[in-house]
Amino acid sequence: MSHLNSFLSQLSLLESEGRFMEMSNSILSMMLKNIDLSPLGGKIIKFLAIPYPPCKKVMYSFLAKYSDNISNLNILATNSLLKDFQDPNPFIRRLVIKTISHIPCLFELGLQLLPQALSDTSSYVRTSAANACSLIINEDNVKENQDIINKLYEMIRDPDPTVVCSSLAALNEILYADGGVVINSKIAFYLLSRITEFVDWNMSILHMILKKYSPKDGNELVLVLNSLDEKLLDENPAVFSLAADLALLYIHQLGKGFSGDIIRQIFPHLKYLLQNSSNEILSGILELIEGFLPEHKDIFTPSYKLFFCRFCDSSAVKVHKLKILPHMIDNLLIVTEELLLQCCNGTKVVSHQAVHSFVSVVGSHSETKNFIGTFASLIDIEYNNIGEEVLNALTKVNLHEVASMKHCVIATISTHANSFNSLKSKLSLLKFIGDYGEEIEDSPYIIEKILGDTQSFDDVRLTCTLLTTTVKLFLRRPAEMQGLSHCLTS
Repeated sequence: MSHLNSFLSQLSLLESEGRFMEMSNSILSMMLKNIDLSPLGGKIIKFLAIPYPPCKKVMYSFLAKYSDNISNLNILATNSLLKDFQDPNPFIRRLVIKTISHIPCLFELGLQLLPQALSDTSSYVRTSAANACSLIINEDNVKENQDIINKLYEMIRDPDPTVVCSSLAALNEILYADGGVVINSKIAFYLLSRITEFVDWNMSILHMILKKYSPKDGNELVLVLNSLDEKLLDENPAVFSLAADLALLYIHQLGKGFSGDIIRQIFPHLKYLLQNSSNEILSGILELIEGFLPEHKDIFTPSYKLFFCRFCDSSAVKVHKLKILPHMIDNLLIVTEELLLQCCNGTKVVSHQAVHSFVSVVGSHSETKNFIGTFASLIDIEYNNIGEEVLNALTKVNLHEVASMKHCVIATISTHANSFNSLKSKLSLLKFIGDYGEEIEDSPYIIEKILGDTQSFDDVRLTCTLLTTTVKLFLRRPAEMQGLSHCLTS
């Protein structure tokens, strides 16, 4: 830093651009290394006056980074900022507004410049000014700056769609305490009439704002859907999924029954994306499809194989697919086999979701009950606590409805009873004994083992479950349980 200090002392405002670039590179290099340059603030700020944009950008970055540590910054920098704000280059004017909006001690200056910046001839500057409004204006000073709020509302009709979105986002944030930006039918249909102008990344803001509006009747709904039609077929998955979400929201609000028509319209595109997307996009698409289920499962069931897990799928994608598969009821046996396969997945979150999905299918469809024996055999798998999850899942299945499998499942659990030591597994085991203890030969000994563990009484849930199970078993096998009952109650 001493070298930079010496260099700054020798430098004048009349130096060549090369010398200023050398200075800027030195400052930037030290900033990237997180060296505190605030002691040199007074010397560096005077170079805000240099006319070269790349150097100016470094100077303004310095201001934003070290503003908290430079005393009298507002006095030192104000003249240069005001002068640069009159620069004919929109890049410089935008740089001034952006920098001021990140330095609290310059907010007063920002409030003076914002009205002019919001009316700037360059859309580049107007966009930055709209973004700056949400940083400078808050619920504490919003009443004193109503003229800026009104100007932001006027900018919703700006010719540049990026300025429109920036204004809407700023209004929504500034007026958050009052529910955000107010959208009436006039504004909503104006935005929809220009929807084709908005670039892909602006659609998320438009989606957020238009969700605040509700069509008043079927005629308005038809106009909205016609406006969204092109976006429903957009190649960008983010755009068409946002458009679909908006269309389905409006349909639901009016209680109309043609949500399925919208989903059928976008399904070919969804199908293509399910086969050819990266994990990030695929995860978003699957999450969108989850929202359509179970109401519209008939649309997706014929393509059930698209929801089978692939080796290249990420864990998040596999979890989404496993949540969707239980709804593919027309192919239950194949789907159940896939769920069983994924129960042994090496990733914990995937295997646990597969267990939950399997139980969901078995509990709803009797034709899948024959898989319970195979499922119960997974109880001896130790990694990822799969055995514990399987035991917990089996407590939710009514084995009395599957007489052929019941004895096999009971024998499997009885064999592995001594291996369950966690709180969750003990709770599940006691619940299972409470339901089927009469048919488990050594159930009294299992309860006795849990009773013998003094830690069992440290948890209220386990103590209550232990008491309940003991009483249930005492009523069915009083002779064997009499001693244990007395031990527990004492």
